[in-house]
Amino acid sequence: MARSPRLDYYTLEGFDPSEAPAQVKGLAVLRRGWSAFWTGLLDNMAGTREPVIKLCRDRQGHSYYLIYDPTTEQRMTCDSRAEVLAWIEQRYRV
Repeated sequence: MARSPRLDYYTLEGFDPSEAPAQVKGLAVLRRGWSAFWTGLLDNMAGTREPVIKLCRDRQGHSYYLIYDPTTEQRMTCDSRAEVLAWIEQRYRV
C-alpha cells in the first residue's frame, strides 16, 4: 500500500503525525490573524466606507448582529437579519 504524501511530509519534516493537527491548527490561527490584520490595514488605507456587519453570540447563546458604520462612526446592534436589511435599505435610500 502506498504511503500518504501528507505522512511523508511529516516524516521528512520531523513531525509526529499524531501531533500534526495541533501544529497545523496553530499555523492556521496565525495565518487568519495576519490575513485579518492586512485586510484591515488595506481597508483603512483605501478609505473603505462600507459598513462592517458581524454575527455575534451572547453568553446565553442568543445571536445578534453588530454593525459599524465608518461613514458616521456609529455602532449599533440588531436582533434579526430583517432588521439589518432594513437598516441597509434605509442607509442607501436616495
